[in-house]
Parts: sequence; structure tokens; C-alpha cells
Amino acid sequence: MQVDVEEMRCGASLSYGAAWLADEAASVLSRSTVAAGLFGAFPAARHFGATLQRAHRAQVALLRSHESQLNSVGDKAHTAAIAFVNMERRNAQALHSAL
Repeated sequence: MQVDVEEMRCGASLSYGAAWLADEAASVLSRSTVAAGLFGAFPAARHFGATLQRAHRAQVALLRSHESQLNSVGDKAHTAAIAFVNMERRNAQALHSAL
């Protein structure tokens, strides 16, 4: 089995970058608000505004979740890369000591 550790590390770095972008997007989006009454004072406009506010909050939460998951993927990729490097070293030492 051949494992490209550098590719794993590159993937981890890309995942961390995507997590950073998700965090930035969540931060920017969370600083904005949907003003009450933005669409008018009649019932349908208030309902639409409330629906938009809920969607806004849900999108911020989803971006925060993506940030967390992408950081986790990056961590796991780095951990796996380290494990493969360490395993390769142990296997090489075992092979040399057996010869």
C-alpha cells in the first residue's frame, strides 16, 4: 500500500483554509441583521421578515458547523499523515533489525 503523506497534509491544509473561510462568512453574516418591518407592516411582510430572520440565523449556525467539521477533517488528515510516517519508520527499523 502506498500513501502520499504530503498529499494528506496538503488536503489538511486545504480543509483548514475552507474552515477559515466558513468562519469568516459566518462572522460577516452574523454581523448583519434583517430589520424588523423591512418588508412592510402588513401580516405577510412581517411573516416573510420573520422567516428570513430564521433562515439568517440557521445559515450562520450552518456555517459554524461547517467550520467545525472542516477543522476536524484537517486534524484527522494531519493525524493520519503522522501515523503513516511513524508506522513507516517503525517498519523500516524492524526490517533493518531483522536483517
